[in-house]
Amino acid sequence: MDASSKQGKVPPNEVIIEITGKRKSGESGRFRYELANPDGAAAMSARGAAVAIETLLGLVGRSSKTGLFLPEMLISAITS
Repeated sequence: MDASSKQGKVPPNEVIIEITGKRKSGESGRFRYELANPDGAAAMSARGAAVAIETLLGLVGRSSKTGLFLPEMLISAITS
């Protein structure tokens, strides 16, 4: 339990992604991404749902293919 929970507030949601590997150039690389949301996990989940719905409805500039999709597949389709 963190300090915000003890005060009756929603605990923040933090995600850290660290990737070590080779870049397209062949050089070694290390990447670190930090996602922090002071509104908690529910808010981050809601934003993810909104991104998925926008994609399914074709509101992001292109329509999605028909079929069954997981959120990870929709987001990677947007960035590729």
